[in-house]
Amino acid sequence: MKHQIATSRDQAARLLKCGVPAESADMLHNESTGLEVNVSEEIPSGYNPAWSLSALCGLLPKEIKVDESPYDEVQEYGLLIYPFMGGWQVDYQYCDNDECQCLKCVHGTDLIEACVKAIEWLAEDGYKLNGIEEGGENV
Repeated sequence: MKHQIATSRDQAARLLKCGVPAESADMLHNESTGLEVNVSEEIPSGYNPAWSLSALCGLLPKEIKVDESPYDEVQEYGLLIYPFMGGWQVDYQYCDNDECQCLKCVHGTDLIEACVKAIEWLAEDGYKLNGIEEGGENV
């Protein structure tokens, strides 16, 4: 059984497309040597960025604040990550007393894919990622 320890090239391209800067990657893909740890702030020529599970989880905000109009209340939805239906699910939920409300949930066959999908959703809906001020790559 093969275990994925970082994003694939396709997943990395999807992250770049939704605004995650290459410099935030903690690993690198190299055509000749494979996956390597990234210890510098710059991506050397011939390398492509890759994000470990730890780096992806670090990008996900622990809470999202949502203005609940007609009530003029701000609700805080917390991050939940758990195994679900043979894969993994990433949810943002708000719980009040005994009732929980899910803002958004995404499912992936593996945890890295679920985190990439969650980052894509957050970026698409205009939520800020941890440590990302602005920008991204033009892919």
